[in-house]
Amino acid sequence: MKVSVDVKAIQIARIKKGYSQRELAKMAGVSSLTVNYLEQNKCVPRPATISKICLALDLDITEIYCIS
Repeated sequence: MKVSVDVKAIQIARIKKGYSQRELAKMAGVSSLTVNYLEQNKCVPRPATISKICLALDLDITEIYCIS
């Protein structure tokens, strides 16, 4: 079983809320580079980072995890 993060769902939620990557990063307490790399699928995010981003975007964490 492989677990991955649906980075597109995070990006879509951020845009729907009207947040820039920098604004989301500040709200989530992570670097803007982290948000940028995450949305470009250039890194494997830590679960704690995903939790912070989901909290900032009012997303249920189960909405962004993909299990295959």
